[in-house]
Amino acid sequence: MSNLEEAKKYNEEFDKILKETKIFTRELFEKFYNAYSYDTPTTHNWLINKLKIIKERLGKGDTLPVENSKIVLNKDNFLEWVELEFPGCTDI
Repeated sequence: MSNLEEAKKYNEEFDKILKETKIFTRELFEKFYNAYSYDTPTTHNWLINKLKIIKERLGKGDTLPVENSKIVLNKDNFLEWVELEFPGCTDI
């Protein structure tokens, strides 16, 4: 399997996790933060695309508790949370 195929498979599996997870885990946060802190157009776009998946879920009425936090993400507080955790990534 080529690196491109592996990356595509990883992203498909990760997208599925984001669509189904019942909690925004520390592990998920670390993956998001790693992409954010790497600070390249590719990782920034990756992060934006993953945040869009969560935004879409929340827009349908889902809520998503953030592990080790009292925050429960919903459609009303999501962009505020994104700006707090990932400044500059609110173009979702």
